[in-house]
Amino acid sequence: MNSTQNEWMVLAEELGQSLAQSPVMQTYHEISATLSPDSPALQLRARLEAMYDDLIQRQTAGEIIPGGEIDAYYELESQVRAQPELARRDSALEKVKDLYTEVNQIITNQIGMNLLDLLK
Repeated sequence: MNSTQNEWMVLAEELGQSLAQSPVMQTYHEISATLSPDSPALQLRARLEAMYDDLIQRQTAGEIIPGGEIDAYYELESQVRAQPELARRDSALEKVKDLYTEVNQIITNQIGMNLLDLLK
């Protein structure tokens, strides 16, 4: 690895450390830590995701999904959205995504090319 590559690696590591220590990321981790893996809210979310995957798979296979199952999906989705701890975590996650988007834009402006395109 040449010195330019080493410099980029050091800068990338410093950026990663700064992002990890940012108040936005710290808040996300603190909120996430309050949700235990067996919490009812996460169990509801898991049921919703499983139901969604099942419905999409069946629909993709050409099956017409009965209205009652679609209604059940939307009811479960409503229950998930009513979970305050999930709403707080989702809100914190959106702020993390905004931070990463902002950092990507700054880097893109500085190097003259889209960092995300380089990573693909």
